[in-house]
Amino acid sequence: MKATFIGIGFGLVLFSHLAKADPPLLAQCSEEKKNADGSLTIVNPRVIRGAETLEISSTASDSKGVCKLFGYEDYLNPSTEASGDSQKTIIINKDGKFEGWKRYNNRDTNSRIDGITCHNGACPELLFISKEKPKKNEDGSYTIENPYTSRGPGQYTISSCDSDFTGVCKGFGFDSYLDKTLVEAGDDAITLAVNEDKQFKHFKRRAQKDYNTHIVSLTCFNAKEPPESVFSAKEKKRNPDGSTSIINPTVKRGKETFEISGSGSKETGICKAFGFDSFQDQTMVANGDVKITFRVDEKGEWDGFSESTDRFGNDRVIHISCYNKDKPPKLVFSSKEKKSNPDGSISLFTLAVSRSAWTYPLSGNKSDPQGLCIAYGYDKYLEETIEKSGDVQKTLIVDKEAKFDGFEMYQNRGGSNTQVTAISCYDEKSPPEIKAKASTITRNPDGTVKLEGITVYRGHRSLPASDRSDLGGLCRLLGYKKYLADTMRSSGDLPQTIGIQENGTFHCFYPYESKSTNAGVDSLVCY
Repeated sequence: MKATFIGIGFGLVLFSHLAKADPPLLAQCSEEKKNADGSLTIVNPRVIRGAETLEISSTASDSKGVCKLFGYEDYLNPSTEASGDSQKTIIINKDGKFEGWKRYNNRDTNSRIDGITCHNGACPELLFISKEKPKKNEDGSYTIENPYTSRGPGQYTISSCDSDFTGVCKGFGFDSYLDKTLVEAGDDAITLAVNEDKQFKHFKRRAQKDYNTHIVSLTCFNAKEPPESVFSAKEKKRNPDGSTSIINPTVKRGKETFEISGSGSKETGICKAFGFDSFQDQTMVANGDVKITFRVDEKGEWDGFSESTDRFGNDRVIHISCYNKDKPPKLVFSSKEKKSNPDGSISLFTLAVSRSAWTYPLSGNKSDPQGLCIAYGYDKYLEETIEKSGDVQKTLIVDKEAKFDGFEMYQNRGGSNTQVTAISCYDEKSPPEIKAKASTITRNPDGTVKLEGITVYRGHRSLPASDRSDLGGLCRLLGYKKYLADTMRSSGDLPQTIGIQENGTFHCFYPYESKSTNAGVDSLVCY
């Protein structure tokens, strides 16, 4: 009798438990679509509970639980499409079971799920698609045009604001993104952002404050085959001094062509990029204010980019001269006129020099006169024969070994910048001998000779003899032995005269001085 009582009691408890348990929910939908990435989209998911077919709450339900309800392992986040404002929706919990109800109220809308995307196993990877096959560029990189992704049931343009570009390149089978090759456009309602592992990062939606642009194109490469910058120039020109001018150089990087940064690049590196060893000092010319330029390092390789800012201009190279060390450039000297002088020296007039692509006047202030004579093929400079003139914007300086020593520029405060207009030189084997002559020679009854209109020749100069000369030396220069005392007559206040030493050689040029007159010899008597 006791055993019978226990069995009846257990049966009553089991019946009570079964009576309270809900029957399993029946899932229903309009369609299950298999997507390109392997996920499945459930269209218009519903639940049959008792006699009712119920819409599923999009705000209160657990999305993973909804997928479990339909027999899948996980939810593709975020992929729920929702709409409407239902009077009553069912809430599904994380286990795919009934959790409760959500009802419409005045404060909150009550939306339903119109579509949800689910998957089994690992989360489906993004599918990367482009309208055209990646194009190989001259530098070995590849440009991808109009890329987009397929994720679940949707196709999305790729966010240029929030995506990791290396991740996008990985999506197309490359290792790396080629910096500064992005082209972007648009203001999309929604774009998809990609992370560094080529996976879904998040959706980006248009905001009032920010544009939502997408990738139009970007350039990628593989680390085993890094791109090599392809340099070109509008013109390459061989200069008279043996250097080569590179005019308006540019570089291909990806599908883009960049001008080369003037302030940010290494000059020698630019020359190396064009196949030369060395840069010719002070031959780079840069100007302009360019949005972005390509920087070149010392090895002739990419060194980043320079970009224009409000405070500083971003200049580009428009000219640079280069050469190879086994054939260094040499200054090419010229003169308008070359003249042999009575004293045996050679005079050169209106001197100029070609360096790189330009011809410059020679600096009168800073050039070494001895170096100038060597430059024109002579051993020595005839002292005090250099002449200067003008106020020139830019002149070239020659050192004592006839080598380039920089430029001299006109300065408002620093005085004039003169050029060499004449210089006299000679060879050491044939040193010049100063010459003089008289325009009138009168023989006196006592055997002396009166000499008038005396002109002295030195280099290219022919000037009156200075009354400050040694007069015996002046007579000896004219071919006589002695001067007859107190017979010299002088006059004038001349710009320049020539002084003669006791032995009949050149002493100096006497310039006009404001404190004293500079007279020339009118006549003197010699014997």
